[in-house]
Amino acid sequence: MSFVEIVIGDNQGNNIILPRAMWQAFIERRADIERFVQSIAPSSLSVQDLVIEIIKMRDVKVVKLTLRETSVYEAINHALHVQTQTLR
Repeated sequence: MSFVEIVIGDNQGNNIILPRAMWQAFIERRADIERFVQSIAPSSLSVQDLVIEIIKMRDVKVVKLTLRETSVYEAINHALHVQTQTLR
């Protein structure tokens, strides 16, 4: 039996591993997430246990993803670095 883990990481070496069900929920809410990221008002959005926030760091809007007290940060004008890793 094999499965796929979705690993989201930032350039600081922080990684979040999303279970398949959470990744599917993330994809299903893609339109909501895109609207959220484009919004001006600071707030947060949850996809199961994953919390998505828009924050400002050094005058740059940044997406902060938090799952079980682990956070990943990515500038909004850059795509999230997503790796898939098949395990057997």
